Amino acid sequence: MRWIALLLSVLPLAAEPVSFNKHIAPLIFQFCSPCHRPGDAAPFPLLNYQDVRKHAAQIVLVTQSRYMPPWLPEPGYGDFDGERRLTGTQLRLIAEWVREGASEGNPPICRLCRVSQKGGRWVRRI
Repeated sequence: MRWIALLLSVLPLAAEPVSFNKHIAPLIFQFCSPCHRPGDAAPFPLLNYQDVRKHAAQIVLVTQSRYMPPWLPEPGYGDFDGERRLTGTQLRLIAEWVREGASEGNPPICRLCRVSQKGGRWVRRI
């Protein structure tokens, strides 16, 4: 019986599908929305699921090539506050989300990390 419990504990569980609201929104709001919003430098907004879904394939291309988010310092030459480089895990998560069909997921989760404008600044609203 103990062997069965041990075996079950090491078997991988079914992978949870990647969704915008649970996995992708926090990345977009942290790395993309500060510039991809009305009145800033980026050519289109990335403030909600509809915005991001419309540009999903493009987001994969520009993040995989590390064109976005813009961050000029090369890795390995010092640590910087406010580094805007996506990790390999984050890049794979975005690509997987698009490959799986770019689902929105459960909207209430997203409300925890929605971006809003407050006094001319964009902040996370909790």
